[in-house]
Amino acid sequence: VELARIVMGEVDIELERLQPKAKYEGFGPADECVLWFWDVLRELAPAQRRAFLSFVTGSDRSPVGGLGEVQLTVQRGPSDPAGKR
Repeated sequence: VELARIVMGEVDIELERLQPKAKYEGFGPADECVLWFWDVLRELAPAQRRAFLSFVTGSDRSPVGGLGEVQLTVQRGPSDPAGKR
């Protein structure tokens, strides 16, 4: 079991290990939209969390060191001149 975890990575997506290491550009960790982001991720089913992880890392498994090793950056997208997104 331990060897499988090392080779294949973690199956569980533990957001409490990912969130403290996240970096923010154009946001702060206490901004309302950032708090909503984490709330939405917590509400996702395990398969949806794995799909999110696959989207941001290219793999649906946590790295060997756990999600604390993932360098997630949440950044504000560019705005058009009228201030619309």
